[in-house]
Amino acid sequence: MPEQEWVTQATADESGEWSAQVVSDVPSGMHTITVVGEDGTRSDALLYVDRETEEVRSLMSGGLFVSRADAVVPPAFALSMFVFLTVIVLLAVNGVRLGVKADRAERKRHRHGRNAMAACLAALAISFFAGVLVNQSVGAFDRFFPERPAARPVRLSLSGAVVDPISSVPVAGVDLAAGDTAVRTDEAGRFAFSDIDAAAGMRLTHPALARALRVRFSSRVLGADRSRVNAFPIYVPFDAAMHNALIYAVDADARASRGIWSPGDLSDQELDLLEVKTDAPKATVDVIVGNGGESAPYRLKKEGEGWVVVR
Repeated sequence: MPEQEWVTQATADESGEWSAQVVSDVPSGMHTITVVGEDGTRSDALLYVDRETEEVRSLMSGGLFVSRADAVVPPAFALSMFVFLTVIVLLAVNGVRLGVKADRAERKRHRHGRNAMAACLAALAISFFAGVLVNQSVGAFDRFFPERPAARPVRLSLSGAVVDPISSVPVAGVDLAAGDTAVRTDEAGRFAFSDIDAAAGMRLTHPALARALRVRFSSRVLGADRSRVNAFPIYVPFDAAMHNALIYAVDADARASRGIWSPGDLSDQELDLLEVKTDAPKATVDVIVGNGGESAPYRLKKEGEGWVVVR
């Protein structure tokens, strides 16, 4: 395919740095810019054009500055307002002419006034909708009200251990799953995941659990707003009796339609744990449970070998 050339004018300052306006029909891709001075000297640079984002970047400049090639948008708003004001002026002049020319009778004056008002309203509506259609067609609304970019998914790599919430003793035999990876904790309660979707959390199951748990990662784990996070180590509090007491309390609230729960939540296969805080000296655990974008706090206290929910 033969190469295509575009010719434009470049300007240089006293330090020798030059700039050029890229013509609007340059396609996306890599291009070579060659600047020839009046004395015959040449200067080359590479240019990358991305039409999807209307972005022009210099990759190897050597003193190159290229102005951004913005899309040319007609001044549609100004045009629609000019047409509207012109119509209003013409209607006003015509109304005065008709008022002078028409019969002096009160009825005729009222009729002309109503006609002029109706014509003004019709012109206003036509001008408004024409302006909206024109601006929509040229993408003016996208320039002034750009869509917010979708949040990038956060990828998380982590390792840690599942431990008893009061004694911190490691818990073996707990199954954890994240994405396509599933692990079972060893005698030290250890687990590890690499490059998982942080928003999905971890699914936790155990033969003694009445329902699976979905463990979410708190902001303390994810840290700053970035696309990739490494977290070491993470300790997940787990006691089958404690979690079963929480599950039974949530089911009771769902049957009674208390708080954020309804009877339809009884069919859920997982309990969504947004945050778990332990207080070993007081033998209490504070849990925030999520449901459809809402959350509810629960406090559990260990009494003997069992757990009770503290209201």
